Amino acid sequence: MREKIYEFEPYNRAQKNHTLEVARLAANAALTAPKAGGVDGVECEILTGDDLLALADAMERESHNFSGHVKRRFLYETVMARESDVCLVIGHYRSAGTPLDAGCGFCAGRMDCSFVYNARKTEHGVIDLSAVPPEERAKVPFHGPMCVPRNLDLGIAVGSAMLITQRLLVDAMPFYTVSVAAQRMGVLPRSWIKVGILMSSRQKNPYVDVLPDYHLHNLATMEDDLRKMFVTLRGVYWYDYRTWYPKWAKKESGGDPEKE
Repeated sequence: MREKIYEFEPYNRAQKNHTLEVARLAANAALTAPKAGGVDGVECEILTGDDLLALADAMERESHNFSGHVKRRFLYETVMARESDVCLVIGHYRSAGTPLDAGCGFCAGRMDCSFVYNARKTEHGVIDLSAVPPEERAKVPFHGPMCVPRNLDLGIAVGSAMLITQRLLVDAMPFYTVSVAAQRMGVLPRSWIKVGILMSSRQKNPYVDVLPDYHLHNLATMEDDLRKMFVTLRGVYWYDYRTWYPKWAKKESGGDPEKE
Protein backbone atom coordinates (compact mmCIF):
# COMPACT_ATOMS: atom_id res chain seq x y z
CA MET A 1 0.00 0.00 0.00
CA ARG A 2 1.47 3.34 -1.05
CA GLU A 3 0.89 6.57 0.80
CA LYS A 4 1.69 10.13 -0.19
CA ILE A 5 2.73 12.75 2.37
CA TYR A 6 1.08 16.10 1.65
CA GLU A 7 2.50 19.53 2.38
CA PHE A 8 -0.74 20.52 4.10
CA GLU A 9 -2.25 17.75 6.21
CA PRO A 10 -6.01 17.97 5.43
CA TYR A 11 -7.12 16.79 8.88
CA ASN A 12 -6.27 14.42 11.69
CA ARG A 13 -4.35 11.42 10.33
CA ALA A 14 -5.68 9.22 13.12
CA GLN A 15 -9.20 9.60 11.73
CA LYS A 16 -7.95 8.39 8.36
CA ASN A 17 -6.47 5.29 9.95
CA HIS A 18 -9.71 4.64 11.82
CA THR A 19 -11.65 4.84 8.57
CA LEU A 20 -9.31 2.26 7.08
CA GLU A 21 -10.08 -0.10 9.96
CA VAL A 22 -13.80 0.38 9.37
CA ALA A 23 -13.30 -0.39 5.66
CA ARG A 24 -11.65 -3.67 6.60
CA LEU A 25 -14.58 -4.59 8.83
CA ALA A 26 -17.01 -3.59 6.08
CA ALA A 27 -15.13 -5.80 3.62
CA ASN A 28 -15.41 -8.67 6.08
CA ALA A 29 -19.16 -8.09 6.32
CA ALA A 30 -19.44 -8.16 2.53
CA LEU A 31 -17.49 -11.41 2.28
CA THR A 32 -19.65 -13.13 4.90
CA ALA A 33 -23.00 -11.86 3.57
CA PRO A 34 -25.63 -14.44 2.49
CA LYS A 35 -25.26 -15.74 -1.06
CA ALA A 36 -27.52 -17.65 -3.44
CA GLY A 37 -26.91 -21.37 -3.12
CA GLY A 38 -24.27 -20.70 -0.49
CA VAL A 39 -21.68 -20.32 -3.27
CA ASP A 40 -19.07 -17.64 -2.70
CA GLY A 41 -18.23 -15.17 -5.44
CA VAL A 42 -17.75 -11.83 -3.69
CA GLU A 43 -14.31 -10.23 -3.51
CA CYS A 44 -13.09 -6.89 -2.13
CA GLU A 45 -10.23 -4.45 -2.56
CA ILE A 46 -9.45 -1.37 -0.49
CA LEU A 47 -7.93 1.70 -2.17
CA THR A 48 -6.19 4.47 -0.25
CA GLY A 49 -3.30 6.89 -0.68
CA ASP A 50 -2.03 7.17 -4.25
CA ASP A 51 -4.38 4.42 -5.41
CA LEU A 52 -7.36 6.47 -4.27
CA LEU A 53 -6.01 9.55 -6.06
CA ALA A 54 -5.53 7.47 -9.22
CA LEU A 55 -9.17 6.38 -8.94
CA ALA A 56 -10.27 10.03 -8.72
CA ASP A 57 -8.17 10.85 -11.80
CA ALA A 58 -9.84 7.97 -13.66
CA MET A 59 -13.25 9.36 -12.72
CA GLU A 60 -12.28 12.76 -14.10
CA ARG A 61 -11.09 11.21 -17.37
CA GLU A 62 -14.27 9.16 -17.63
CA SER A 63 -16.38 12.33 -17.32
CA HIS A 64 -15.31 13.35 -20.84
CA ASN A 65 -17.15 10.34 -22.26
CA PHE A 66 -20.44 11.87 -21.15
CA SER A 67 -22.26 15.18 -21.36
CA GLY A 68 -24.82 17.21 -19.46
CA HIS A 69 -25.82 16.21 -15.95
CA VAL A 70 -24.00 12.87 -16.18
CA LYS A 71 -20.71 14.64 -16.86
CA ARG A 72 -21.34 17.00 -13.95
CA ARG A 73 -22.06 14.02 -11.75
CA PHE A 74 -18.69 12.49 -12.59
CA LEU A 75 -16.90 15.80 -11.96
CA TYR A 76 -18.68 16.46 -8.65
CA GLU A 77 -18.06 12.95 -7.35
CA THR A 78 -14.42 13.14 -8.41
CA VAL A 79 -14.05 15.86 -5.76
CA MET A 80 -15.76 13.59 -3.23
CA ALA A 81 -13.30 10.80 -4.04
CA ARG A 82 -10.38 13.13 -3.41
CA GLU A 83 -11.91 14.18 -0.10
CA SER A 84 -12.37 10.57 1.00
CA ASP A 85 -10.09 8.47 3.20
CA VAL A 86 -10.78 5.08 1.68
CA CYS A 87 -12.59 3.42 -1.21
CA LEU A 88 -13.90 -0.10 -0.75
CA VAL A 89 -14.55 -1.87 -4.07
CA ILE A 90 -16.78 -4.94 -3.93
CA GLY A 91 -17.16 -7.21 -6.95
CA HIS A 92 -18.68 -10.55 -7.94
CA TYR A 93 -16.50 -12.78 -10.10
CA ARG A 94 -19.28 -15.27 -10.95
CA SER A 95 -21.83 -12.84 -12.38
CA ALA A 96 -20.63 -13.00 -15.98
CA GLY A 97 -19.14 -16.47 -16.29
CA THR A 98 -20.83 -18.75 -13.75
CA PRO A 99 -24.63 -18.42 -13.69
CA LEU A 100 -26.53 -19.93 -10.79
CA ASP A 101 -28.23 -22.35 -13.22
CA ALA A 102 -31.42 -22.15 -11.19
CA GLY A 103 -33.72 -21.45 -14.14
CA CYS A 104 -35.19 -18.49 -12.28
CA GLY A 105 -36.05 -16.47 -15.39
CA PHE A 106 -34.70 -13.19 -14.02
CA CYS A 107 -32.31 -12.57 -16.92
CA ALA A 108 -34.76 -12.94 -19.84
CA GLY A 109 -38.16 -14.01 -18.55
CA ARG A 110 -37.88 -17.67 -19.52
CA MET A 111 -37.34 -20.46 -17.06
CA ASP A 112 -33.78 -21.35 -18.02
CA CYS A 113 -30.35 -19.72 -18.26
CA SER A 114 -30.09 -19.90 -22.05
CA PHE A 115 -30.10 -16.11 -22.45
CA VAL A 116 -26.76 -15.81 -20.64
CA TYR A 117 -25.20 -18.89 -22.25
CA ASN A 118 -26.29 -18.00 -25.79
CA ALA A 119 -24.78 -14.51 -25.50
CA ARG A 120 -21.34 -15.92 -24.63
CA LYS A 121 -18.95 -18.34 -26.25
CA THR A 122 -19.22 -21.70 -24.52
CA GLU A 123 -17.25 -24.91 -24.60
CA HIS A 124 -18.90 -28.06 -23.22
CA GLY A 125 -21.39 -25.93 -21.30
CA VAL A 126 -18.73 -23.66 -19.77
CA ILE A 127 -18.69 -19.93 -20.56
CA ASP A 128 -15.37 -18.73 -21.99
CA LEU A 129 -15.00 -15.10 -20.95
CA SER A 130 -11.52 -14.89 -22.48
CA ALA A 131 -13.23 -14.91 -25.89
CA VAL A 132 -14.58 -11.40 -25.29
CA PRO A 133 -12.06 -8.92 -26.79
CA PRO A 134 -10.88 -6.14 -24.47
CA GLU A 135 -12.05 -3.49 -26.92
CA GLU A 136 -15.53 -5.03 -26.84
CA ARG A 137 -15.63 -4.83 -23.06
CA ALA A 138 -14.43 -1.22 -23.18
CA LYS A 139 -17.51 -0.11 -25.15
CA VAL A 140 -19.68 -0.24 -22.04
CA PRO A 141 -18.91 0.14 -18.33
CA PHE A 142 -20.21 -3.34 -17.50
CA HIS A 143 -20.40 -5.97 -20.25
CA GLY A 144 -23.46 -8.22 -20.00
CA PRO A 145 -25.55 -10.23 -19.87
CA MET A 146 -24.98 -11.39 -16.32
CA CYS A 147 -26.65 -13.72 -13.88
CA VAL A 148 -29.19 -11.72 -11.86
CA PRO A 149 -29.02 -13.83 -8.66
CA ARG A 150 -25.25 -13.32 -8.64
CA ASN A 151 -25.76 -9.58 -8.94
CA LEU A 152 -28.31 -9.73 -6.13
CA ASP A 153 -25.59 -11.35 -4.04
CA LEU A 154 -23.42 -8.34 -4.83
CA GLY A 155 -26.19 -6.01 -3.70
CA ILE A 156 -26.57 -7.88 -0.40
CA ALA A 157 -22.80 -7.70 0.12
CA VAL A 158 -22.82 -3.94 -0.48
CA GLY A 159 -25.72 -3.54 1.95
CA SER A 160 -23.87 -5.54 4.59
CA ALA A 161 -20.79 -3.34 4.19
CA MET A 162 -22.88 -0.18 4.44
CA LEU A 163 -24.49 -1.48 7.64
CA ILE A 164 -21.06 -1.68 9.27
CA THR A 165 -20.16 1.89 8.27
CA GLN A 166 -23.51 3.14 9.58
CA ARG A 167 -23.12 1.42 12.93
CA LEU A 168 -19.56 2.67 13.34
CA LEU A 169 -20.56 6.25 12.40
CA VAL A 170 -18.37 6.58 9.32
CA ASP A 171 -19.78 8.52 6.37
CA ALA A 172 -20.02 6.21 3.37
CA MET A 173 -21.86 6.05 0.07
CA PRO A 174 -21.75 3.75 -2.97
CA PHE A 175 -21.27 5.54 -6.31
CA TYR A 176 -21.89 4.45 -9.89
CA THR A 177 -19.14 6.81 -11.05
CA VAL A 178 -16.61 5.22 -8.70
CA SER A 179 -17.66 1.77 -9.88
CA VAL A 180 -17.13 2.68 -13.54
CA ALA A 181 -13.70 4.20 -12.84
CA ALA A 182 -12.66 1.13 -10.84
CA GLN A 183 -13.70 -1.05 -13.78
CA ARG A 184 -11.64 1.04 -16.20
CA MET A 185 -8.62 0.89 -13.86
CA GLY A 186 -8.72 -2.89 -13.71
CA VAL A 187 -9.54 -3.13 -10.01
CA LEU A 188 -10.73 -6.67 -9.21
CA PRO A 189 -10.15 -7.86 -12.80
CA ARG A 190 -12.00 -11.15 -12.29
CA SER A 191 -15.21 -9.32 -11.42
CA TRP A 192 -17.05 -7.95 -14.46
CA ILE A 193 -19.35 -5.94 -12.20
CA LYS A 194 -18.36 -4.08 -9.05
CA VAL A 195 -19.51 -1.33 -6.71
CA GLY A 196 -17.23 1.35 -5.24
CA ILE A 197 -17.98 2.73 -1.77
CA LEU A 198 -16.29 5.95 -0.64
CA MET A 199 -15.70 6.43 3.09
CA SER A 200 -14.74 9.46 5.16
CA SER A 201 -14.49 10.49 8.81
CA ARG A 202 -14.46 14.25 8.41
CA GLN A 203 -16.46 16.61 10.57
CA LYS A 204 -18.94 17.13 7.69
CA ASN A 205 -20.22 14.40 5.42
CA PRO A 206 -18.53 15.18 2.06
CA TYR A 207 -21.13 13.29 0.02
CA VAL A 208 -24.16 15.54 0.67
CA ASP A 209 -25.01 19.25 0.63
CA VAL A 210 -22.74 20.10 -2.30
CA LEU A 211 -22.59 23.44 -4.09
CA PRO A 212 -23.35 24.05 -7.80
CA ASP A 213 -20.21 23.64 -9.91
CA TYR A 214 -18.80 21.60 -7.07
CA HIS A 215 -15.72 20.67 -9.09
CA LEU A 216 -14.80 24.38 -8.94
CA HIS A 217 -16.18 25.43 -5.56
CA ASN A 218 -15.28 22.93 -2.87
CA LEU A 219 -13.32 22.82 0.37
CA ALA A 220 -10.00 22.03 -1.29
CA THR A 221 -10.17 24.90 -3.78
CA MET A 222 -11.31 27.35 -1.10
CA GLU A 223 -8.50 26.33 1.24
CA ASP A 224 -6.00 26.66 -1.59
CA ASP A 225 -7.28 30.13 -2.50
CA LEU A 226 -7.09 31.23 1.14
CA ARG A 227 -3.50 30.02 1.47
CA LYS A 228 -2.56 31.78 -1.75
CA MET A 229 -4.12 35.09 -0.69
CA PHE A 230 -2.75 34.92 2.85
CA VAL A 231 0.81 34.32 1.69
CA THR A 232 0.52 37.09 -0.89
CA LEU A 233 -0.86 39.63 1.60
CA ARG A 234 1.88 38.83 4.10
CA GLY A 235 4.38 39.97 1.49
CA VAL A 236 2.90 43.47 1.40
CA TYR A 237 5.14 45.97 3.22
CA TRP A 238 3.96 46.55 6.75
CA TYR A 239 5.33 48.10 9.94
CA ASP A 240 7.38 46.32 12.54
CA TYR A 241 4.90 44.57 14.82
CA ARG A 242 7.27 45.02 17.80
CA THR A 243 7.06 48.82 17.76
CA TRP A 244 3.87 49.72 15.95
CA TYR A 245 0.22 48.67 16.02
CA PRO A 246 -2.72 50.56 14.41
CA LYS A 247 -4.70 50.90 17.65
CA TRP A 248 -1.68 52.21 19.56
CA ALA A 249 -0.78 54.67 16.81
CA LYS A 250 -4.35 56.00 16.63
CA LYS A 251 -4.52 56.50 20.40
CA GLU A 252 -1.16 58.28 20.59
CA SER A 253 -1.92 60.55 17.64
CA GLY A 254 -5.39 61.48 18.82
CA GLY A 255 -6.88 60.15 15.59
CA ASP A 256 -4.81 62.39 13.34
CA PRO A 257 -3.74 60.22 10.32
CA GLU A 258 -0.80 62.55 9.57
CA LYS A 259 0.74 61.98 13.03
CA GLU A 260 0.33 58.23 12.69
